[in-house]
Amino acid sequence: MKVEVVARKGMDETRICWVCRAEFAGPFPEQGDTILVDCCNCGDYKISASLRASQFPLPDTQRYRFSFWCKQQQLEKREPPLLNSYSIDTIVAGLPSPTVHEKPDILLRSFSLLYPEAGKIFKIDTFRQWSLAGAVDLNELNFHVNTLLERGDLKRRAGPDYEITGTGWARIGENLRLASYGPKNVTDNVSRAETHVTSHGQVGGITANTVTVNPPPPPPPSEPPKQDQRWWERGWVIAGSIAAIIGTIIAILTYTESHHAKDDKVGNNTYVTSNNQSGGITAGTVNIGPQPRKMDDQFGARLAPAIPKNVKVNVSAAFGDEEAFGFATEVTAWLRANGWEHVEGTGRAVYSKPILGIEVDTSNPNLIEVRVGRHQ
Repeated sequence: MKVEVVARKGMDETRICWVCRAEFAGPFPEQGDTILVDCCNCGDYKISASLRASQFPLPDTQRYRFSFWCKQQQLEKREPPLLNSYSIDTIVAGLPSPTVHEKPDILLRSFSLLYPEAGKIFKIDTFRQWSLAGAVDLNELNFHVNTLLERGDLKRRAGPDYEITGTGWARIGENLRLASYGPKNVTDNVSRAETHVTSHGQVGGITANTVTVNPPPPPPPSEPPKQDQRWWERGWVIAGSIAAIIGTIIAILTYTESHHAKDDKVGNNTYVTSNNQSGGITAGTVNIGPQPRKMDDQFGARLAPAIPKNVKVNVSAAFGDEEAFGFATEVTAWLRANGWEHVEGTGRAVYSKPILGIEVDTSNPNLIEVRVGRHQ
């Protein structure tokens, strides 16, 4: 059994978790320049010796976010993350920030991953398992445990023993299904926003470099009826025409200046990545939709070929990102409305790497994972 205490100044760093600062009885094993850490709170991860000797990139009050992210990688049976000078900035930039109202469901999901058998009796170690809920400390973890008990999702057995109830398993399943809101067909006006769609391992289909979806041009102004005007009436017409021309020139100059200013800024980019795709369309850039993102037929036409209709599809959004979750529900609704009969629904998840836009993972031939990440 691991024994850990809160690290104090001057303690042996070879026995201290770099993320949560818990100290263990013996030093962690090393493989060359890499230290293999197995922390009760943070899970497994690998860290380079040079990074371990450097300052932690977050304030102490934010360490819990890193612990939560690391632990979720272990619960989802992913490879232990490698922390080094090349990866640390990207990892920190994508760390989730779960809200208080999300944490009871996060904790319940963590328990279901740790103990997937119905009726399983288990213990909760509030001193070493804060990360299961993304909690700041043991007091917050206890609060969320009590919330699950009050909701009926957990049942307290004898002593420190607990069990997920039938209500709890139903709630876990409900969190993976489509939320009831979200339009099935979105007809919002299309505006200029970049969407990068990348397909890895694609076989067949169409590959487009750039697809630009612009709103239809306005209809030309109707020609005014001709009238028999006197010379003084024509003078007013001429003056009005001159004023209109001057106004048009000013508008063009203003638009040109603002257009160049916008070109210097970063646009609204949404990156859509398809891993191990077989068939379908890979689009380089699709200009659609203002914030918040809205699912429409133009975007669906480019996303659909990456998602086969004969396999199960699960759509998820990054924890703590309400805009991503709202967009994910619209993606699910659009798929169901357009013939995808095996779409399980929309859930929330913690990803092993930051995701911008939508990532379609087809590495599992029996399950397509559609992951909706942050929108830029």
